[in-house]
Amino acid sequence: MRPESCSPPAERPRGFFAQFGKPTGTLGAVVGQLMALKNGPRSRFVLSLLDLAPHHRALEIGFGPGVDLARVAALVPEGSVAGVDHSDVMLRQARRRLKRTGHLARADLRLAGVAPLPFADAVFERLFSINCVQSWDNLDAATREISRVLAPTGRVAIAFQPMSRGATDDSARRKAAEIADSLGRAGLREISISERALRPVLCCCVLATR
Repeated sequence: MRPESCSPPAERPRGFFAQFGKPTGTLGAVVGQLMALKNGPRSRFVLSLLDLAPHHRALEIGFGPGVDLARVAALVPEGSVAGVDHSDVMLRQARRRLKRTGHLARADLRLAGVAPLPFADAVFERLFSINCVQSWDNLDAATREISRVLAPTGRVAIAFQPMSRGATDDSARRKAAEIADSLGRAGLREISISERALRPVLCCCVLATR
């Protein structure tokens, strides 16, 4: 099974497949386009759980080619979008996509990781991350940063769909429970897990509020 951006498999991939972890160069640009095409059902599931309002400021961790940032920007015409990603290739693709869709002026995209997040305290009403959590070096450090930048009453959605060889629905559920526990330790509340049956395995989305 092919890994995808922010989703390294149990064994480190080589050659073309290595690009899905951190796209670089010309080949990485091609991989970004592939990712932009294939993840629509999962993205629509996650974004439907955010309860976005026109005025919201939204942050995506691991924005890849920027497809979901563009979708969210269209849903918050009076607000703004921001994002972090560790690939300069994805940063360029996302900026081009947001410019093409007319949303770049309301976007703040950074070449950065999740801990620390390069934003001030309590600035985002909505925060989401889709299949990036498994690349975070320190889950508790990341969820503390998420809690820090989330505005009062803000909502976070962290989705995980394992794509590595041998992954099962139970793999998704175990990771979701780990994420939920970490969000609780970070001081977030009203924590719940939503599931969606997708191929090749289940997608779990952990929800929490500030």
